[in-house]
Amino acid sequence: MDHSDGGSSVANTPIRVTGGSRGMGAACARLLALLGATVVVACSKSADRADAVVAEIAAAGCRAFAVKADAGDADAAKAGVAQAVDRIGGRSE
Repeated sequence: MDHSDGGSSVANTPIRVTGGSRGMGAACARLLALLGATVVVACSKSADRADAVVAEIAAAGCRAFAVKADAGDADAAKAGVAQAVDRIGGRSE
């Protein structure tokens, strides 16, 4: 994809997709992965579905992993970010 029109690239960028285990969240996770992002599929309940989305993304040769984190619970959300940082490397901001 050509981003020379002023758009920004997501290649090599870690992106967390909350609700990424189904519906629009899963579609966003797949698209972001195809655009080169490292996708963190975050879910609160559907770990099996999140793992399936990650497997589909990995089968396409892209990088993704799942974390269980309830975005409605501040402590759980922070724990999910910490898991992602541990997997990707780097720091949380």
